[in-house]
Amino acid sequence: MPALRLSVGVGLVALWLTVGVLAQQVTQDAAQQPPVTFRLEVNYVEVDAVVTDENANFIDDLVLSDFEVFEDGQVQEVSAFSLVNIPIERAERTLVSSELIEPDVSSNERPFEGRLFVLLLDDLQTTPLRTPYVKAAAKEFIERHIGANDLTAVFFASGRTDVSQGFTGNQRLLLEAVDKFTGQGARSSVMGRNDTYFRYL
Repeated sequence: MPALRLSVGVGLVALWLTVGVLAQQVTQDAAQQPPVTFRLEVNYVEVDAVVTDENANFIDDLVLSDFEVFEDGQVQEVSAFSLVNIPIERAERTLVSSELIEPDVSSNERPFEGRLFVLLLDDLQTTPLRTPYVKAAAKEFIERHIGANDLTAVFFASGRTDVSQGFTGNQRLLLEAVDKFTGQGARSSVMGRNDTYFRYL
């Protein structure tokens, strides 16, 4: 029995020494290897251009040679050019009413060809007195710039889900979500000090 204990003890010591030597080798190898550094340089600037004629009609037959881009008076090389022409459909109106016809049927027969918009209304920083201005700007954008084939969502910076509106093409639902916006922000002390400063100028 004592001989068995001795052999087991020697085996444990040998195993511990082996693990210790391997750990030292791994630590030394890691210290000798230089850190991996990735370097990447990208010189790419995307410029959006909307070209219309004298009647505000979109011109869609332009090519790369029709454009020149300057920076500080120097002509820049244009390496890529692509035409983006998304048809904007307008909601239909009846002959006897100015109200839009709200579709009651959705179809996926043709692929989505519209645009995606997200309106993020900052109800945390907007003061209650500025609430009407935010609503008016959001409603104007929805009514003037969003087509019937676009999808739009309305979210609030506070994270409220009871008043937000997911992606939809229904203008009425979007306007109802905007109507629920109320600024909750208080006037900051910095703005108050600015007012005091300018009063004494």
